[in-house]
Amino acid sequence: MPNNNNVTNLFALVDDDDAPIRRIPLTAALNTELAQLFAEQHAALLGDKQAIAFTGSYNVDEGEIFTIADYPLPPAIGQAIGNPLTCTVLNLNTETHRIKALFSGTWSATNKAVNFQVFDAGKLLKRGFTLIGSGDTYKKLDEPGLILQDKLTAHFHNGALYFNSYHNTKRFLDLADYYREDILKTAALLNRDLTPWLARS
Repeated sequence: MPNNNNVTNLFALVDDDDAPIRRIPLTAALNTELAQLFAEQHAALLGDKQAIAFTGSYNVDEGEIFTIADYPLPPAIGQAIGNPLTCTVLNLNTETHRIKALFSGTWSATNKAVNFQVFDAGKLLKRGFTLIGSGDTYKKLDEPGLILQDKLTAHFHNGALYFNSYHNTKRFLDLADYYREDILKTAALLNRDLTPWLARS
């Protein structure tokens, strides 16, 4: 499995068709910690797992991982990693679009790698009466923040997409065509109407 853990920037993928990427500036110290975190999560996601071509009628077992070859990653993701300063900085005080995922990676002619974490509203720390520890006491959170997941949701490497959960990955990447194609093939093979399954895509 590919091993690509160089983190240089963190980005948010948001529900904004016109400008889907926000850049999240990090301190040098935090960037180092994040690189280590993503390295550990990358190893946990891929490890020595057997790659299984994605099929909507199958759930991967422990020791397996779905893969889609030649997956067309949205161009804006690679453009953001390759030229981050062109991206709008994420401002949680004014952002009006839903954050779908956090991602980081490297993007060059020979190495295109991206780590993704799905994001939900419960991971957004809002300013107000959110209490955080400070020594032996707690204090109010003065600025909004983000909570990162304890695992990666998906990894992209040189055209191949790796993931365990179709449900989580489809929340930020378009997998509908792959799911639909597989269900139609299965329906033809079994000579059965599987139209209700298409609604799950």
